[in-house]
Amino acid sequence: MVEQSPLKKLDEWRWIIPKQAGMHTEGMIFASEKMLKHICEDKAHQQVANVAYLPGIVGRSLAMPDIHWGYGFAIGGVAAFDISKGVISPGGVGYDINCLSGDTLILTDLGYTLKIKDFEKIWENKKIVCFDFNKDIPTQTKIQRFIKLKPQNNVYEVKTESGLKIVATEDHPFWTLDGMKPIKQLKIGQEIAGYFFKGVPYE
Repeated sequence: MVEQSPLKKLDEWRWIIPKQAGMHTEGMIFASEKMLKHICEDKAHQQVANVAYLPGIVGRSLAMPDIHWGYGFAIGGVAAFDISKGVISPGGVGYDINCLSGDTLILTDLGYTLKIKDFEKIWENKKIVCFDFNKDIPTQTKIQRFIKLKPQNNVYEVKTESGLKIVATEDHPFWTLDGMKPIKQLKIGQEIAGYFFKGVPYE
């Protein structure tokens, strides 16, 4: 595996990771120069190069604009493998390709809330509050990417007895008594986790 992967600019939106010793192919990242800076900060481009070492890979090791550090593949990484010579790696990729409505309120580290859509031009300088289910505590974290997409699958609305309302794509996970479940698998009457500290509106 590589520790340093040089990048070669192909055009304004494509970057090549040249083939090195042991790599079966080259890598390609689809991103602007501004986005590439963040990609390299968390070393996700190294994972793109690492995938090119896997046996049976067909074509380039690709990375979409939402690329960030993953489990084996970078999240946002794409690769095809020969059915007879390649590998199958269920743990290679993550599972965070899901979306919330742009009107969803997000709690920042400073205690005020903003709608997701309001982060579009300011996300690089913001921290938000997330819940760490391993430690059962809220934590503060930097935003890795802001991706604005039209839904490619079904969109659901969840309403709870406590008054929460969440709009999300069918694959967005919710914490239940049985662990994380995508919204499309939730049943009426099923209990889900909610975070009830709303903070204050941003002014």
